[in-house]
Amino acid sequence: MSRARSLVGVGWALAATLLVSGLGSIATTFYPFRLGNPDWEFGTVGELAATVSLAVMGLTAALAVSLYDRRRVPMILIGLVALGIGAIGFLSLGVLAMDVPIVLNAASNSGPEFARSVKVVLVKSAVLLTLFSVGLFTVGLGAIRSYQRSR
Repeated sequence: MSRARSLVGVGWALAATLLVSGLGSIATTFYPFRLGNPDWEFGTVGELAATVSLAVMGLTAALAVSLYDRRRVPMILIGLVALGIGAIGFLSLGVLAMDVPIVLNAASNSGPEFARSVKVVLVKSAVLLTLFSVGLFTVGLGAIRSYQRSR
């Protein structure tokens, strides 16, 4: 086996490990599904913001390897998965925005230290989800453009 083939194999192994770990983490974050429960929504969105980075790294690594190896099918699959996860991130931001008044009201009744901590989590979750969602849309659109150019 050539050196280039070995490098591609290692790249795919790394990308697959990160991607499967990230997708598994995202899936377990939503279980059990309790949309409409502000406690669940706040915790789920915060956890999603903390764990989606694995999926972003996995998709980016997979795109880099597929571009290096000139594989067209993985490019389009990576693009679609990235756009789908990015859409989930933006939808989660909407859910978080709707829960902000409820969460802040509950936190203010629990003391100033707790209220401060909740505000930090809200801001951190919103910033991370925004950045990761934009990054996922960038990876997704880049993968689809690369697929179209490779025809």
